[in-house]
Amino acid sequence: MIVSLHVRKTAGTSFQEMLKREYGERWLLDYGDWVGVNSPEAIARRQERAADVRRRRDELLASYGIIHGHQYIDLFPRVDFVAFFRDP
Repeated sequence: MIVSLHVRKTAGTSFQEMLKREYGERWLLDYGDWVGVNSPEAIARRQERAADVRRRRDELLASYGIIHGHQYIDLFPRVDFVAFFRDP
């Protein structure tokens, strides 16, 4: 499993498009966790979504080869992380 975490302004969108082309149906985009928003609603949403992702772990492993999102750290037995950094 590859987990790609998108940090704004670091070529993540370009990388995301390449992953989508390469992985097709085995690619999952998941930005539904409202990263950067710390309202009570956003915090509750992240907690609910994290629990849901953990319940769906086996399904995710079987269905996807790469996930572009945030809720997937420490979920899978082996994960390769990809990081991009940009010098403005």
